[in-house]
Amino acid sequence: MLNPNRCVAFWPDMNKSSKSKPVLISVIIITAAVGWIAHRLWDGFDEVLAAISSLEPGFLLLSIVPAMISVFIAAYLYFLVLARSVPKPPPLAHVMGHFIISQVVRHLPGKIWGVFYQANAMTKWVEARATVQANIEHYALMNYNSIAMAISVFALFQYGTTVAMVIFSVALLLLFVALRLSLLKRIVSIIIKITTRSKESMDRSIENKHNLLIVALLQVDWFFYFLTCLIILPAYFSLKSAVIIGSCYAIAWLLGAMTIVMPGGLFVREASFLWVVGFFGFDPADMFIFSIVARTLFTLVDVICAVVSCSLIREQSGVLRA
Repeated sequence: MLNPNRCVAFWPDMNKSSKSKPVLISVIIITAAVGWIAHRLWDGFDEVLAAISSLEPGFLLLSIVPAMISVFIAAYLYFLVLARSVPKPPPLAHVMGHFIISQVVRHLPGKIWGVFYQANAMTKWVEARATVQANIEHYALMNYNSIAMAISVFALFQYGTTVAMVIFSVALLLLFVALRLSLLKRIVSIIIKITTRSKESMDRSIENKHNLLIVALLQVDWFFYFLTCLIILPAYFSLKSAVIIGSCYAIAWLLGAMTIVMPGGLFVREASFLWVVGFFGFDPADMFIFSIVARTLFTLVDVICAVVSCSLIREQSGVLRA
């Protein structure tokens, strides 16, 4: 079982005087982020209104479909990662369902609460330690692939196709090698062993299942993500622009995720996005509206998928009891 007492070190003690520090930090971060956004949009209120009017409600509704597919791909990737660490994987519906529900929980400040939820929900099938380890591995894989994809896209439009393909190929090769040798799994296991003072062995077995499938699905996930961005953007944005903007938003998403005291990287993601995408000369008003729509859409999709997952879990539980 996951011992909450061993995890408080990763979160400020809310029962002592230190409880005011996260609030102060949040206020400072919000002030700086909102100030940057205001600076970028200064004297551009008319442009913001024009960007809003250019949105097409029908396409915004349509964008829910690829966004939902992307969520379920990410959940299935988590199942594959977990399956590499346990002798017998839990039921697919429960693994994917609880992972998707945890994404909604992670909108709370700290983000670790989603992992707590998963660990408690999955204790019937796997140890909490395995759930935590799989979460860290999955998070690292997704973010590594995001950085590799973003760098490759930027290289594509800065240096050409050859350089971009070399960078992306090397990144995929390193990813496959890391999976093949279970390097990330070993590192995570050592960290968990040190931080929890566990007496368990570093690694019970080296699994080499699903390596190619994991690498392939990481790229398929990007296809649906870029498709979502293309559908959200007004019609006058090209596919090339959608790919660049989507890559910038992915980097901003990662930067926002680093501010664990902010729920969903609120304001930080938007400010980071305006900063990164500004290097490509896109209109700040269009990009601000895109960031607001994207945040709303992805949050809504998380909730919809969580509701669907609850139904799947109940249905699977009924089958198992029968």
